[in-house]
Amino acid sequence: MKMESVLDAKTKQKGTCPFCKENVAAILVEDNTVRRDKCRCPQCHEFVFLCRSPGCQDYAKGTQVYDHELCPSCTETATDGLKVIGKTVLTFAGTVISGLILAAAKKK
Repeated sequence: MKMESVLDAKTKQKGTCPFCKENVAAILVEDNTVRRDKCRCPQCHEFVFLCRSPGCQDYAKGTQVYDHELCPSCTETATDGLKVIGKTVLTFAGTVISGLILAAAKKK
């Protein structure tokens, strides 16, 4: 980013930085029309991107290897939902397998 005043820089809406956990208006570093805008936290200077979760105003981590899609809060929510689905599927599969074993035992 050019050496310009922080007051002159374009900023995004306020949201939580995933690195420093501060509520900040991230500074626009790279304006993208197809991909997400690359931003920088004014507090910790890490690269951040807007979270892709609809309605979320927080930021996701940007790293040298991978730019996260969701902020930490939305990632946790999605993970919790997957855990519930996984447990339900395992319970259902266990019930089906038990039924099949009982049916096979009755045939003998």
